[in-house]
Amino acid sequence: MVLYKIFFILLFNITLFATTINEIKQDFKEKRYKMACDKASEVYKYYNDNSIYLNLFAYSCIKAGFFSRVFLPIVNLTSSKEDRENATFYLTLLYQKNLIVEKILDNKDISNIILPETEDIISTIYRKFQKNEYIYKKEENLFYIQLKGKSLEIGVITKKGENALFVNTYIDNQLINSIVYR
Repeated sequence: MVLYKIFFILLFNITLFATTINEIKQDFKEKRYKMACDKASEVYKYYNDNSIYLNLFAYSCIKAGFFSRVFLPIVNLTSSKEDRENATFYLTLLYQKNLIVEKILDNKDISNIILPETEDIISTIYRKFQKNEYIYKKEENLFYIQLKGKSLEIGVITKKGENALFVNTYIDNQLINSIVYR
């Protein structure tokens, strides 16, 4: 009888975890990055050796703006060349985001800090800040960057000792996207 209960508990847990990882994949595919990041955070201890899960976790959190959650999967992305490259990609974005915040808050000179380029919007913003290709409106304490067909409004929210970078994207002066990077 005890063995039957243990088997039932194990079967239930395996089914629960399989459903969870499939839900994370589905959320990711449907660009529900915050949901994928939240779910991945909840089950980290069960999948911390699963490369696919770790990459879904890290990239979902990056896309959702939760940079602070990326450390957990990054430290375990070591088993293959691709995993190590992905870990470097995530760390690059994290470093670029932090340097942008330092540039905004402390006027840090980042012109000589050469980092790998990615297609992510954080890298685009970093390159523009690095080359001083922005407009700063002191009275609003906001930075503006022009890109092909759209403009970005960038600033930092300081709350409870945390500095979060925000990026508002406009097309034809209409807000189309807003994200906060924590």
